[in-house]
Amino acid sequence: FSASQVADDQWRIFRFDPLPDSKERSYYFYLESPQSEPGDAITAWISPQDVYQEGTLMRNHKPAEGDIAFKSYHWSGQ
Repeated sequence: FSASQVADDQWRIFRFDPLPDSKERSYYFYLESPQSEPGDAITAWISPQDVYQEGTLMRNHKPAEGDIAFKSYHWSGQ
């Protein structure tokens, strides 16, 4: 998506297709913005505390301290 579609201080919706046989497996998502520059980029809010103990914050695909802010919803389509 284009960064111009992102509003300041608003949640952004990301939709993921269902993954077959995903029960009991772990996944992570990542955000990339190769054309962004300091001072002109999208911000992801991160807590310095480990508030989501079931998950791990990843930075540059490696475990990091803290947690990213996110909301998760599941819709079965029924």
